[in-house]
Amino acid sequence: MKILLVDDDTSIIQALLPVLKSEPSWDVRVATSGGKALENIASSGGVDVVVSDVVMDPMDGFTLRDQIKTKYPGTRIIFITGYDLSDYPEQTKGHIVLMKPVQSGDLLSAIAALGETTTPAPAPVAVVATPKVAPPVAVATPTVTAQPTVTAQPTVTAQPTVAAQPTVTAQPTVAAQPTVTAQPTVTAHPVVLAQPAVVASPRVTAQPMVSAQPQAVAQPVAAPVATPMSIGGDDMIGKMFGNYRLIRKLGAGEWGPVYGAVQTNMNRPVTLQLLGESRSADKSQFLAEASAKANVQHQHILSVYEAGEANGRTFYTREFIEGEHLAEYHRKSRPINDMTALRTIRIVAEGLSYLNQNKLSHLPLDASAVYIDSQGNPRLGNLATSRDSHPANQDEIRKLSQIVLQALPGSRAEEPGLQSMLAQMQKEGSAGYLSWGALLQAVRALEPKVIPADAIKLTAQDQAAIRAVELAKKAQKRQIVISLVMFFAFLWLVGGFLAWKFLFSSDERSLDDMIEIPAGPFVFQDGKKMSTDKPFWISKYEVTMGQYVKFLKHLEQNPGDAVKYDHPKQPKGKSHVPKDWKVWYGRASSGLKKFRVARFVPVDLNCPVFNVDFWDAYAYAQWRGHRLPTEIEWEKAARGPDGRKFPWGNAMELKGVNTAADYEKIPGPNSKPSSDGYTWFCPVDALSKDKSAYGAIGMGGNVYEWTDTWEKDMFPVVRGGSFMSVFKDGPDQGKPDVTATKRAPDVDPEIFDFFIGFRTASDIRPGK
Repeated sequence: MKILLVDDDTSIIQALLPVLKSEPSWDVRVATSGGKALENIASSGGVDVVVSDVVMDPMDGFTLRDQIKTKYPGTRIIFITGYDLSDYPEQTKGHIVLMKPVQSGDLLSAIAALGETTTPAPAPVAVVATPKVAPPVAVATPTVTAQPTVTAQPTVTAQPTVAAQPTVTAQPTVAAQPTVTAQPTVTAHPVVLAQPAVVASPRVTAQPMVSAQPQAVAQPVAAPVATPMSIGGDDMIGKMFGNYRLIRKLGAGEWGPVYGAVQTNMNRPVTLQLLGESRSADKSQFLAEASAKANVQHQHILSVYEAGEANGRTFYTREFIEGEHLAEYHRKSRPINDMTALRTIRIVAEGLSYLNQNKLSHLPLDASAVYIDSQGNPRLGNLATSRDSHPANQDEIRKLSQIVLQALPGSRAEEPGLQSMLAQMQKEGSAGYLSWGALLQAVRALEPKVIPADAIKLTAQDQAAIRAVELAKKAQKRQIVISLVMFFAFLWLVGGFLAWKFLFSSDERSLDDMIEIPAGPFVFQDGKKMSTDKPFWISKYEVTMGQYVKFLKHLEQNPGDAVKYDHPKQPKGKSHVPKDWKVWYGRASSGLKKFRVARFVPVDLNCPVFNVDFWDAYAYAQWRGHRLPTEIEWEKAARGPDGRKFPWGNAMELKGVNTAADYEKIPGPNSKPSSDGYTWFCPVDALSKDKSAYGAIGMGGNVYEWTDTWEKDMFPVVRGGSFMSVFKDGPDQGKPDVTATKRAPDVDPEIFDFFIGFRTASDIRPGK
């Protein structure tokens, strides 16, 4: 049976796709719009069943159904929706209607029922009750038309306010839940960190994230205070261990004693894991474990800061949590409430989903890995491991249900919906949740019932912290002004026009060169023979900040032109200004790079543009009259015709290539780059050793690069290495991963970060 799943919300596709693929005899395809669905059906000669959302943009599910039936009258349609469609009996007559969140068993049963009959089921089937809110209808008069134009996924409150006027607006803007944070999906490859991970939030969110204790600003963590609780009278308590003062012993882990400590040079509380003296022979494995944990960058998972040796002992440090894990809660018979239980499920699900999506080995979940901090916020311990361990999703979902039930009073939730979800989490196969995405879909639907709206209000402590930060910022600004005045006075005294030009010029260079990649065969990925049918041209260098600002100035002066360059899938109203652009472009154009004041990261206009998502890269390329390279074109330009392991050859290079060999998450004033000379990105023409057979520079390191090849019609593939990518396993463990075959096929097009940029391609010879 051929089945096509259509929804413009990729999280729904991710949740339902494993359900449909659980039946091996079904040929399942997906599409993210009505237009893509029609193309897919035409290319496959028709499908048996279409499972389609109703509310999509620009083509709603009803219109898609009508167009399919015109050409393929035998196709059966199942509608999925988050809205009550009882006001549209003519539109839904003869079709099965499943309410979101769609349950696995209901979807499979509905498709099976269609396969057993020659006509669709006669009446809509409502699976989950939702607030009765009709899909918005665009009308010119108070008369509602028979074919409503339905907008794309409006967010509706649990208790909508009904307007007195009969005309319904096409774009409702009432929010279902307060939005606090958004969840990034970033392919993370950092080395051991010097600061806790700070994850950039995407600019567009698909689902609201509710948090009982929103972090408006970074909250100071209470230092582990020295108390009589120290275990075993440890003689190391109170002493210095490298840069750390050991405050108290927290216990003993798999590798040896664990201490609460303070990193004195940063006044930061940490948890310090020491390698036991009896396990000194396991030093390599211990450091490999620390490195694996440092590869994790997720706001809900405890960060690893540093690993190394001090006082003749091996150690690593991680984020300190003032609180207890759920195993301790159970031991002390301390229950949690429904709100904490639901938030725990979400935090753990998002954390483990991140590990799975990034193919990071991790240990099985247990209660000691789930923490509740002193503010009542759940956190997930760092389960990453260098060992080959990939627990099955359903096994971990069942374990999570057991952990949460054990922590609830009487092992039962008060909210019936939460108790029902916990019971379903323990079921196997299609009766349970087949993926973390499916579970998160159910959590989102349940949040308005379990988490009260006032749970996200700022506490007095939050407000005081915000005021303190604002005062500190003002004081810092005053100090900067005073320092600058004194500095410029000094320049004036030394007569420094020449000094000014030397110190503050942007030194922007012309880096627009394109190189020709000839047609012909080459080696792709693991030895597959492929060929490009015609020559193309690709940027010699990654697109720079100096080049990108010209695009932004054009849009500022010609705002009506923006739509001409945008990708068809791009969210409406999106800006192409990168995050913190004014700050970084200001530093780059001022020449302050020479003083390394930009977070101790030198930056100038010749550095690659960063914090750009796929939509930004695509629009810039269109504005230039170029395009983004496909994945095949990118790899041919990087590997040459002979299938090199690295762009420059088959031997690893640490000097002359911008890799993670000296990467630091937060560089400090004493950072001393040792291999390539840069802790973060560098000017695109600075390191000429990273050069392919055709002459392309920087395809092994510096920043990852967007391509215009899409995986499963949902994710544009990201290629290349960057200044923060490392090998996770194999013979090159711990070395920078700058192989020319490196690819990331599951990066959301809205993701952006300091280590993602792009280069452009063209089918036309430059100058013609």
